[in-house]
Amino acid sequence: METDVPGLARARFALGTVQLGLPYGVANRTGRPDDEAGCGLVAAAHACGVSWFDTAAAYGRSERVLGQAFRRLGLADEARVVSKGGGFAAPGGSVTACVQTSLRALGIPRLEAWLLHDERELDGWDGRARADAAALASENQVGVFGLSAYQPAAALSALEELDFGALQFPASPFDRRFVRGDTGERILGSGARLFVRSVYLQGLGLMDPEQVPAHIRHGREAARALADFCGAHGLERDHFCVQYVLQRTARSEARLVIGLETPAQLARNAALFSATSLPAALLDEWDDRWPDDIEDLVLPYRWTNPA
Repeated sequence: METDVPGLARARFALGTVQLGLPYGVANRTGRPDDEAGCGLVAAAHACGVSWFDTAAAYGRSERVLGQAFRRLGLADEARVVSKGGGFAAPGGSVTACVQTSLRALGIPRLEAWLLHDERELDGWDGRARADAAALASENQVGVFGLSAYQPAAALSALEELDFGALQFPASPFDRRFVRGDTGERILGSGARLFVRSVYLQGLGLMDPEQVPAHIRHGREAARALADFCGAHGLERDHFCVQYVLQRTARSEARLVIGLETPAQLARNAALFSATSLPAALLDEWDDRWPDDIEDLVLPYRWTNPA
């Protein structure tokens, strides 16, 4: 695997840290790293030139583990953090309280972005929430506000009607709903800060097809199709997934949020971000091979386990 421009490529790598707080991902076999291992992972990310971190108040101990690591490594003023929250519209809640709780846990003075963790929270983004957001921005406690979206319609509403400055959304070789057609043009050309999650679809795309849980509709078929396609072209699946999303979002310079459990996984992904781009025709060939974005597959909340 050839590499080029490591610094530029890794600038688009954001470390996803849900694993530091919860045992996360359909392919996760090791559970949640302990706090010491979590700090080690942050140190390894820093050594690889990764300075962006994605977390959320709902990710168990994630914000606290990051805060411990930042203090130990002296990164409180250097780390660039995106966090997410909700419940601000509930009695006794507020955007200010959500943000400041996260800042205290993280031990940092400022968030690069604070996102509504669920598009259902959009209904609560009223005058009080907007006033809180404006005050936090003026005090330099938050760079921009935005939404973590599951559906393109909600993403467009957040960007175009509510004038949010940041958006997180899923994209992978199986999920192109946010990055192609008119929707893709509007999102990628919006000028907002974009963060892309689920590049490996929680690891499903890298699994042995026979090990994909049967209750995930189309899961085994999808993993097998990607394995066969990459095998036919002499590619590793993780290489294809990362480069596919990097290249499909290149015009926006969106950052890819990749969740990891070990320093070895981090080193591998850092190399993938610096790999030579794949031919555009190869990406198009995959789209012909797997043309549909099947919501039962790409939306993990639909993965209902009958057991």
